[in-house]
Amino acid sequence: MHIFKIRMLILFRNKIVLFWTLLFPIALATLFNFAFANFLKSEEFVTIPVAIIENDNLDNRLINLMQEIEYNSEAKMYDITYMNNDEADLKLNDETVIGIIEFDNENNLLLKLKKGGIQATILKSFLDEYIQTLDTINSLSVVSDNDINVIMDDLQNNKDYISDVETNTNPALVILIYFFSLIGMALIQGGYWGTVAMSDLQANLSDRGMRVVISGKNKFNLLITHLISSFLVHITEILIFLLYLFFILRIDLSISIWLLALTCILGSLTGITFGAFITISLKKAGEGTKVLITTIAGVFGGFLSGMMNPGVKYFVHTKLRFLEFINPVGVINDALYSLQYFQTRERFYINILILFIMFIVFTLFTYLHYRRDTYESI
Repeated sequence: MHIFKIRMLILFRNKIVLFWTLLFPIALATLFNFAFANFLKSEEFVTIPVAIIENDNLDNRLINLMQEIEYNSEAKMYDITYMNNDEADLKLNDETVIGIIEFDNENNLLLKLKKGGIQATILKSFLDEYIQTLDTINSLSVVSDNDINVIMDDLQNNKDYISDVETNTNPALVILIYFFSLIGMALIQGGYWGTVAMSDLQANLSDRGMRVVISGKNKFNLLITHLISSFLVHITEILIFLLYLFFILRIDLSISIWLLALTCILGSLTGITFGAFITISLKKAGEGTKVLITTIAGVFGGFLSGMMNPGVKYFVHTKLRFLEFINPVGVINDALYSLQYFQTRERFYINILILFIMFIVFTLFTYLHYRRDTYESI
């Protein structure tokens, strides 16, 4: 127990690894949040304010249609306000309204815009379609014996040939792929702690390792103590990171908190044992090389799982499927994404099984290599 306490103190004093395993993921999450906040804001349905010049030539059918049309049950597409010319121009200049609609003495529809943009484009496209539809109706009324109102009623009675089919999936939130990949990268970067653990156990890698070797303590107990202490430090960092996502950035991952916890625990263990395995397997490699391999596994693994572009995740899934099963960041990403997207849990448990196998393999080979360590002289 005394060794365990000392080991925890040593790890918490390692400022470099604390930065890369805690502060670096937090910094990336903050950048992602700033970047995607504007993206999500641009995707919101915003009611478009429109001024209509009040006169005797108004097309009440158009106005009624604009007042009734909705994005969804909670958002109207247009907010109509009647104004005179001077007031409407003033509102357009200060961008209180997006456009001005006016009907001249010949019943022509006139639209005045100050500048472009998504709202101006929606308004213009809507009015263009309305005018085209109205011209079609007038043309039909010329060649048909029916009244124009009958024709309009027929046009409104559209038959729907599309039906909803249950797909057993939730709405796809592509933005979450970035954060799932970031969580996966943060978990696998626990490999830094695994590298530190094994460096402090080997006499040829550190002075601390020399003292450990000549202490005469049981190798298995030392290995377990170092790995468990590394896990406790890393899982604490992950907890802080997740709390930052949930309560500071207010990211809603839309998944079960308990299954997220299971994924994080297993992902942390996999990352730590991966770093330990790399460190003890590459005996002749320098510490920088071992850290580089761990870094590549985290950052490049995050890239392959869609952390920089979700399209990469799709490409890997369709063209390089084998990478999904050997990339631990991708496995974690897919486990979390399956929780958010699919209503069933089969795909999630497959990914959890893959992570568990990785953890067992890394742990077993780490122990076998460490058990055979011998030194001619210290």
